[in-house]
Amino acid sequence: MPTTRSQVKRDNQRSGSAVPSDSSSSVESDKGTSSALAPVPLTRIQGHSGITYDIQRLSPNAISRATLGLRSEYMVVDKSRTVDSGSGSYHAIQLDKPISIRIFDPEDGNLRVECTCDDHQNNKSICVHIYWLYDGLNAALAGSSASSIYTVTKDDVIEKITGMYELIGKHLGSLHNLLNEGPYEDWGADFEESGTTGRDPVGDRSETIQDVQDMLSIFDLKSLPDEFGDEMLEEVPRGAKTFPDLIIPGNMPATMFGLALRYKGLRDCFQKIFTREYCAMQVYAKLERRTAEVFERLDYYTEIGPRFNPRIVARCAIRLRQIVQQLVDYNNERAPFKPGTMSRAAEILLEMLIRICDRDGDIYENISWDKTEPDPVDEQDRNLYYNLIANPASTGQLPNETQFFFIDAFGSFPPSERQHLIERLEETLETIKENGAPDLFVQKFEDLIEESQEQFDPTAVQPRRNPSSGESASQRRRLR
Repeated sequence: MPTTRSQVKRDNQRSGSAVPSDSSSSVESDKGTSSALAPVPLTRIQGHSGITYDIQRLSPNAISRATLGLRSEYMVVDKSRTVDSGSGSYHAIQLDKPISIRIFDPEDGNLRVECTCDDHQNNKSICVHIYWLYDGLNAALAGSSASSIYTVTKDDVIEKITGMYELIGKHLGSLHNLLNEGPYEDWGADFEESGTTGRDPVGDRSETIQDVQDMLSIFDLKSLPDEFGDEMLEEVPRGAKTFPDLIIPGNMPATMFGLALRYKGLRDCFQKIFTREYCAMQVYAKLERRTAEVFERLDYYTEIGPRFNPRIVARCAIRLRQIVQQLVDYNNERAPFKPGTMSRAAEILLEMLIRICDRDGDIYENISWDKTEPDPVDEQDRNLYYNLIANPASTGQLPNETQFFFIDAFGSFPPSERQHLIERLEETLETIKENGAPDLFVQKFEDLIEESQEQFDPTAVQPRRNPSSGESASQRRRLR
């Protein structure tokens, strides 16, 4: 039968023969091949953690051990504990029976790190297991980055490991997580492994939750980031001690949500794939679809009905206001983006305004299906354009909404993100004047165009316009 990676790890550790004694003629490499134990022409190597080590001061045999140990992926920590014995207190880190590394308390007077493998017991040299632990502790507890460079000698290794004795003791309960899988993000004092307080670190990490929602919500075709993951967050196991503890059988989305919250390494990988700009474009696409659904609903009602709804226009207007507010809120919370990202959001807003202008008319005049009730009396319940643009009494109907629909939302984009739309803005302004709008609305619209023109580049390529929205004002089809 084929041998699994975990079996290879444990077989190597049980044998204690990853590096034989100095009298041996060969050495088992970390890839399973044999080579003579001879001087290795290396001066620097990169450990499994990514940290760089200068090993030129080591003897040839020690270089071979260091190379295998620092680079090794085949170590598995089983458990860790503190032991008080006649020879002094020490932290015992058991890789797998019978291999155990013992880090003695430097307060007892000696700097000692021992391993129970045959190589260390026979030669009293630093074995591959101690070198592996040295690299893991540097990455997990010492806060060393991949740009760090350590000079490696026997004394340096022992001194560095014993120097972390107290720190190792504080993290002894989670050391197997840190060394086996790569470190959890440092949750500080809020990480209650036992779960006795009922608190959970993610509850205090709204920024982290927001990042995860941004990235994973792209797999949901309808939900915006702030609408995504609430039910998954409730399912994330409290007080998880290991990554397997975060697995929720039968629920992969919630499992990925929990892992991304708790494991910074996974979250960093996601952020390289799902960039902020990519996530923003997905949000804009969802808001564009929501906008299209509003107009489709209104047009379907006008043409087919069949159920009479005197509030259909008002409800569509409220929904469009909500979409505009959602777009503005998203940009305010996530910006800045790379140049050009928000230009798509500006196009969506302008397309919305153009489609509203195309619906300047009494929708009930064109209804052919039987109505059982009289038409609404108020014009804002019959005409979408009047409701959102032309009504002089129109004011904000949602929290944080500005007085005039579209104007302030569109103006919140940097001029560089909307200057490519100047021609279409000018055409839309003529339509608004023709259809009728409050003087102040018209003035603000003109100011918006002038502000956009300040950074206008006449050589910039104008975007291709949708034929249905690129017609002149006189050519646009009206419903009235």
